[in-house]
Amino acid sequence: MTELKNVYIKISNKKEIDINAFRLLGASTKRGDKTKIGYFGSGLKYAIAVLIRDKVKLKVYSGSDEIKINTVKKKFGDKNFDVIKFNNQLSSLTTDMGVDWKTWFAIREIYCNALDEGSCKVDVANKMKAEKGNTIFFIEMNDKIKDVFKNWNNYFSDKRTDIIYEDGKNKVFIGGEKFVMYRKGIKVCEKPVESLFHYDLDEMEINESRTVKSDFDMNWRLVGFLKTSANKEMIIEIYDKFKKKYEGGLAWEYGSSQFNKNWLDVLGGRMIIMEDTAGYFRNEMSDRTIVLPNRLAKELKKCFREKVKIYGYSDRYGEKKILKMNEAQKTVLDFCLDFLKDEIDINKYKVVLADLDSGTLGEAVLDTIFISPRSFDLGKKQVAATLIEEYSHLDSKAGDKTRNFQSYLIKKYIGVIETRKGIYL
Repeated sequence: MTELKNVYIKISNKKEIDINAFRLLGASTKRGDKTKIGYFGSGLKYAIAVLIRDKVKLKVYSGSDEIKINTVKKKFGDKNFDVIKFNNQLSSLTTDMGVDWKTWFAIREIYCNALDEGSCKVDVANKMKAEKGNTIFFIEMNDKIKDVFKNWNNYFSDKRTDIIYEDGKNKVFIGGEKFVMYRKGIKVCEKPVESLFHYDLDEMEINESRTVKSDFDMNWRLVGFLKTSANKEMIIEIYDKFKKKYEGGLAWEYGSSQFNKNWLDVLGGRMIIMEDTAGYFRNEMSDRTIVLPNRLAKELKKCFREKVKIYGYSDRYGEKKILKMNEAQKTVLDFCLDFLKDEIDINKYKVVLADLDSGTLGEAVLDTIFISPRSFDLGKKQVAATLIEEYSHLDSKAGDKTRNFQSYLIKKYIGVIETRKGIYL
């Protein structure tokens, strides 16, 4: 038994580790086994390199035998590298591996390997002792390592007790000031934005640094999971508290997954108001209405169809956001319709206020003229001009900036002038 001057984290597991697990880069016995965390066959090698580079003391035992780890200088080009030796045998690994790795990543890799082998234990030790049949890592408890051990739940999910959903593969925990994603119990993403939940999703895709493969892929899988698996407790939280939360900003249209019945049951027949048009429907708000993110509201409508009702929304016109006119807008519109009625048959089409694309003042679809609030901001003349243009599109059945539309306008309004003046061209 050897006395250690410092306190060490002791990570142990059943089965004695093969020295080739350190020496063969890319060699993994776990690839293809979905029950295992390991995949790439590089994590443990990177972990050793990082700990040596960060001057963290380390001892490893495979059963009764210590695996001695040290380095030797080797020159390559004009630069010297610290090449790692295992039991005095030179490897091809250097301490420059994992240049962007943080110290805690090394703890993560050693812990993951222990979990994969089974009967994993994490303890604090100040004495070192080999154990036959076991693999043991003793890692110096410096300031960075202390933070990992002290705040274990920030890095790993296995000791968390705040579980609100579990299905055998995936878990959901109460969220907090940061968004956290785990995979098989290991943190693979953290973002500085409040989230309603923290997630542990078994099939999250990761890269060789054991972080999420991409934000797009992560959010795609997260949306699919929430749609198909969310329980009523989670859905109530999303409905009631989505504002400024990670879940409120999700692209709910991702993927082909359908919402489970819980989403409709929790809605309870309430009318939905989309978040960015809520200001137009203040008078309609009551305990029977619910404000939701636009993307979530539209996807619920698409999934449940007539069972979901949304104020100011119609997919008949390509999912336009219909707005409610205020009294000033109604007054201007009535004036312009009256102004135009003797010149064009404007009243045969519906006129609807809608939130159109930036820069678009009006749009004509089917039997309806859509007009943007920006037209009203620019005054009566602009509203009248928009009505004339969109009426002309509907009447001519010709698209914007087309030769047919140009010809229609010329013939239509030259004809009006000819009739008024009694002069025919």
